[in-house]
Amino acid sequence: MGSPLTDAQSYGLFLESIFYGIYLVTCGVCLKTLLLSRLGDRLKPVRELNWAMLIVVFILFGVATVDAILQFYRNLHTFQIANGPGDAAGDFSNISDPINVVKSATVCIQTTIADMMLVYRCWVIYGRSWLVISLPGLLVLGNTAVTGVVLYLEITLNQHALLSVKQIKPFGAAFWALTIVINIITTGLIVARMWRINRGTQDIIYRPERRGPRPSTTLQHIMRIVIESGLLYTGTSLITFISYVTNSVAVYVTTDIEIQVIGIAFNLIIIRAALSPKESYSITSGSGYPLEFRMSSQSTAVPSTRVNVSITQQDDREDKTSDKPGEF
Repeated sequence: MGSPLTDAQSYGLFLESIFYGIYLVTCGVCLKTLLLSRLGDRLKPVRELNWAMLIVVFILFGVATVDAILQFYRNLHTFQIANGPGDAAGDFSNISDPINVVKSATVCIQTTIADMMLVYRCWVIYGRSWLVISLPGLLVLGNTAVTGVVLYLEITLNQHALLSVKQIKPFGAAFWALTIVINIITTGLIVARMWRINRGTQDIIYRPERRGPRPSTTLQHIMRIVIESGLLYTGTSLITFISYVTNSVAVYVTTDIEIQVIGIAFNLIIIRAALSPKESYSITSGSGYPLEFRMSSQSTAVPSTRVNVSITQQDDREDKTSDKPGEF
């Protein structure tokens, strides 16, 4: 049996390999969703591609792949040159070793990109309102600065220590705490916006005098997707935070898992949102002229005269707040 640190590195390699396999599957399905038509029978025209999402998917994939390769190489290299468990633990604990620094950088970069995308989605669904994302945006900028301090300290310490060494610990704890706060705020804002739009739409579609349960809508389905993916990401970050502040070597395992979970959660939102069915409603009220409108961030005033109303509810990817399919 090796030292706790060497055991943690071995468990981290094993679990990261499993989650990386899951991540590869979600990447394939996500790229199919972004590149092919809804029926999957043709490639989308270039003008219909959501380049922002495609670029982020490839960046997350690249960072996750680099981390998995480095984890495998570090374990292989360390146990090849080690003269025993103590020697291996010493190599793993060299906090300024280039591989260890790059491993920390991949985790920070992956987490920062995920946080930025949460803020971006919040910005899109609120009609590109800078005011709404001012607080989470400032938190992301602050977390980016903390990342720079953590990496600088790791490079310059030149000692054998855990990631939770006292010189780094305040900044590392701040990094994970800010990540959790950003997740909670942005996910809450996104869900609140969807819930308000969905409630307003249902009040128009289903008259107050109609009794009985209302059927589930596409927006409710999207809300569940956002909440579930948010819980997946936030839950993993919370476990990492607890492991870090308690000086547990389990932080090496949780960070290896987290870098893959971030990509999985990101891909699942795109995949499951794309699979959400379109919904169409038609309400006829007496005679008159047809009135068509799309669900948007602004309320739609319906005249008091008798009119024929055609209401179409579409998922957020084709909503007025989103220019291209798959943007959410």
